Amino acid sequence: MTTSTTTITTPTTSTTGEPRYYTIQSGDTLGSVALREHTTVDDLLRLNPGVNPQGLRVGQRIRVG
Repeated sequence: MTTSTTTITTPTTSTTGEPRYYTIQSGDTLGSVALREHTTVDDLLRLNPGVNPQGLRVGQRIRVG
């Protein structure tokens, strides 16, 4: 018998439909924020067109959903 498992990751969205934001902490990268928020770096960049992935600042607020 063969068993198959499929995992589907769905981006987290607000139950109210309102945008959600995250405040950058020391050591954060867009990749680590994407993992924490169950989304992708591409989605974060799409939601935050002015964000420089190499220039994140502690305290910077980015949209995550």
